[in-house]
Amino acid sequence: MDQSKLKVIACAVGGLTVIVAGLIYLLVTDLYLLNSSQWLFYGAVSAFGAGLACLLSEGLRHKKIAFYVVKVLAVACLIAFILVILSYKSHCDISEVVRVKGYQTLKVNYLIFFVTVSSFSLSVIGAIFQGCGIILNLIYGIDD
Repeated sequence: MDQSKLKVIACAVGGLTVIVAGLIYLLVTDLYLLNSSQWLFYGAVSAFGAGLACLLSEGLRHKKIAFYVVKVLAVACLIAFILVILSYKSHCDISEVVRVKGYQTLKVNYLIFFVTVSSFSLSVIGAIFQGCGIILNLIYGIDD
């Protein structure tokens, strides 16, 4: 496998992994944990922004400045999404979820643990692949 295919695969896996992490965060927190609309917005913008910017950057290989600007934007959105995930526990009102949904407190805590671990893990995997793509671009150059 040549270097250009490795770069594209690393970018695609990184972008798609972050999008899947965002979908898990949005679906679980919205459907089961009564997440507020502002935190859903923050999660959606940062996760989909990171994933789409990573995927979009592959189309900008012929424009070096735009390529690196979009890559930096993807990394910044990914960091923002990780911060949204990690801050979720502090703004989740467990007593409200228990009262409205009728869940037990333990189930709510398990759901929060699931969404945090799964979204965070997938985001870190996406960050690793995005980092590998950036390193490959720095080593081999972005022109193919």
